[in-house]
Amino acid sequence: MKFPFERIVFGLVWNRLVDPKSKLATNDWLQAQAYFPEATGLDVQHFYRALDLLEEHNEEVQVRLLRGLQASLPDEDWKTVGTDTTSTYYESSVNDEDRAEIQALWDAHDRAAGEVKEPHWPRPQVVNDPPLRMQGFSKDSRPRAPQVKIGVLTNPSGFVMYHQVAAGNETDGEIALDLMEDYRDALSQTVQVWIGDAGMGTTTVLDELDNQDGLDRVSAKSLRGEFARKRVLGIPGRYRKHPSREGWS
Repeated sequence: MKFPFERIVFGLVWNRLVDPKSKLATNDWLQAQAYFPEATGLDVQHFYRALDLLEEHNEEVQVRLLRGLQASLPDEDWKTVGTDTTSTYYESSVNDEDRAEIQALWDAHDRAAGEVKEPHWPRPQVVNDPPLRMQGFSKDSRPRAPQVKIGVLTNPSGFVMYHQVAAGNETDGEIALDLMEDYRDALSQTVQVWIGDAGMGTTTVLDELDNQDGLDRVSAKSLRGEFARKRVLGIPGRYRKHPSREGWS
């Protein structure tokens, strides 16, 4: 089956920026509301197929994007990276480990339908192995909902240079280390400065980063330490008290 892969991905991103909808609704939006002549004849299956193709070649796409950025961005943009994470939750009460158990029940029923009752739960459409949709620290205040985490590396100008989708129960520190390893492998050049927040700046993460040749690291955790108080905030300068948070400046 042939379909305009690049145009579909462009249309999905465009919709996400302007008027976020489901894949089915995005197809309708592109054909009926947006000016997007390329949407003529498209069906929602093409959107699912495009995303499957994008996921299948995710690493290759990211490396090619990095190569393109290397040709256009100045050298200074490659010496410092910032790391951050966010999460997105699913309107569901079962995670991927639960789905695997439910699938096992359905498999048993399929093998011996006369002896094993049909499971109460619907048959899972997708069972991720290893588990991806898992409960974890929820930034959406929905601790019972399965989620995934999205980690990004940015340059000083704010460009997203690299990203990773991780299991919802992975820690920010684990994601930060995985991002740095994959990014440096893809880039084939040394990062000089890493910046992360306090959630990533655990002792384990900082020790691991300290073992990487030629890399300095800064975290929000270290900025609240004795060194920052004496050697940075203790120096006369343009520091002002935070208007509402005591102890912050």
